[in-house]
Amino acid sequence: MSAPTSGSVPAAKRYKPWRPTTLEPSARELQVLLGMSHGQSYAQVGRSIGIAENTVRTHARHLYRRTGARDASHAVRIGFERGWLVASAEVPAATSEVDGRPLQILQLLSEGLSYPRLATRLGLRHFYVKELSKKLYAALGVHDRTHAVRRGFELGLLQPRGARA
Repeated sequence: MSAPTSGSVPAAKRYKPWRPTTLEPSARELQVLLGMSHGQSYAQVGRSIGIAENTVRTHARHLYRRTGARDASHAVRIGFERGWLVASAEVPAATSEVDGRPLQILQLLSEGLSYPRLATRLGLRHFYVKELSKKLYAALGVHDRTHAVRRGFELGLLQPRGARA
């Protein structure tokens, strides 16, 4: 018996590569993005907008697909670039500790790179990148990469693509 050829497989069962779409996110997905950009966990976002944690995860996944984001920090960058997120009015002064290597790490975190990929891109060891990231979070007064990206935009350390510095 011969193996089926691609012509004999029904069209619905053929592999279709995933491509990001350009659809605008729903209002609920934007609420999830806003909560995540402030460093809230899925459970905290769910409590603040009155939905279950698993529903928040589902909305986050849909948001990533609609925008082509790799993770939450990348979705925050896209949110600022497309005008869905706006920097807070009350922002503390920029810290002088965020320059050079930590600024490079912040820029790459905003692109949704994992620590190993970030380390490869910078030519550093994975654990050293994690240590630098922890120092970056402390300098920005945040606890995770998603909130660090938001704070970077608020402090002017990050600029939307196409914007002049």
